[in-house]
Amino acid sequence: MYVQLVSISMLYFIIWIPFVTISLIRLFYDPLFLQDAIMLVINYCLYICPLASPFIALVGLPAVRQRLRTNNWGMIWNNHVIQTRIRPTRTKNTRVEQQRTLPHRQYDEHSL
Repeated sequence: MYVQLVSISMLYFIIWIPFVTISLIRLFYDPLFLQDAIMLVINYCLYICPLASPFIALVGLPAVRQRLRTNNWGMIWNNHVIQTRIRPTRTKNTRVEQQRTLPHRQYDEHSL
């Protein structure tokens, strides 16, 4: 329950603190401060809180977190790191095999 409360509170803080700060700056100092950003982006970001809060509440439930762990959906909860290596691959046709399969030419195209 505390995880849900803290996560939803942090969501609202992350969304509302920039909006309130910019609004206070516009109210007391410069009325045109970040006017374009507020009109285009920040006003619509306020709708993220009510849309995301049910999902954050679900992730806060212990049964849902356990289910996400068993299905390997929770990258946040994975403590192990899978190391992958990039190695050169073997080619199927080596130069010796190519010489056997191609007909022999008297002149090579590079030796003129």
